[in-house]
Amino acid sequence: MNSHTTRSHILYAIGVTVLVILFGLLLGQLADVWLLSFGGVLLAVALHGSGAVLAQRVPVPKSAAVAIVCVLFFVFSGVAAWFMGPGFIDSLIQLRDELPAALESAREYVDTHPALSQLIDTTSQKVSNLEPGAGLLGKLGNLFSTALGALSAMGGAIIGIFVVGVIAIYAALSPQSYTGALLAVIPPRHRSRSKTILSALASSLRWWLVGRVASMVVVGTLTWLGLWFLGVPSAGTLGALSALLSFVPNIGPIVSAIPAILLGLGQSPTMAVYVVGLFALVQIIESYVVTPLIQQRVVALPPAIIIIVQLAFGTALGLLGLLFATPLAVVMMVLVQKLWIEDVLDQKGTSQPSE
Repeated sequence: MNSHTTRSHILYAIGVTVLVILFGLLLGQLADVWLLSFGGVLLAVALHGSGAVLAQRVPVPKSAAVAIVCVLFFVFSGVAAWFMGPGFIDSLIQLRDELPAALESAREYVDTHPALSQLIDTTSQKVSNLEPGAGLLGKLGNLFSTALGALSAMGGAIIGIFVVGVIAIYAALSPQSYTGALLAVIPPRHRSRSKTILSALASSLRWWLVGRVASMVVVGTLTWLGLWFLGVPSAGTLGALSALLSFVPNIGPIVSAIPAILLGLGQSPTMAVYVVGLFALVQIIESYVVTPLIQQRVVALPPAIIIIVQLAFGTALGLLGLLFATPLAVVMMVLVQKLWIEDVLDQKGTSQPSE
């Protein structure tokens, strides 16, 4: 290899490294923009898939069916926000006003039981001695507070919702324009495989969304009915809150259970135990009935991987990172399955001569 070729390779490596660094910096600085864009793509996948299903059952062109689905979705969402939004926000404000009294009742109950108070103090002291763990818990606590605060101040999310909606409409009505632009920058010999991978990504995200929506409906309905039966205040608001937060697996149900348990403890310790049992039962039904029915059509995500991704994205990118952590994990798992396992490992295995 002559000096000119070596110099070219070095310059090429330096150029690629600089581009990767610049891309990483751009990705970090515009993280919220990329996450909102991903949210728009996620919604577009759902709308386009629903339109395709409608076109199979109604004699209309696919593009018209997708347009009908988009119009119905945004009209229904607007009507629901107009008629139910103010009442839901008022209910959240009422719930916020009720929580301090419930928290004070919980503190009084702990103070009247020395053994329980000593256990809590000992646990807090041990946690505070673990600096890395304490730091992580502190970040998660701030993350939960941010999530609850965002739910009580929906007005701050209007711009984000608008951006997601606009991206979703354009991407759902004309997905070929964007996939075509992406495929155009891929070498011709890889375009067919890339198109297959994009199709797999869309299918996995679509079925993941179906599973999340089914989970939200089941969790919200069962939580509302259960809390209403137990006589816990603000049962409807807590049920809606549980439905919304269940979009975020694992962490969402824990966050939604905290205000319900505090309100139950404000009535009596026995009621708090009943509330804990109710949330545990709802999660068992969701995990062992709803999820397995959908899991057959989507990439299987190990629970530990989901939790790690949620902690990583939530800590690094805040509420939006936590919100979209799981669908981003679905994307990563599909890419690993297609690009590494199938295209690299399986190809190496088939290329080796049999002994």
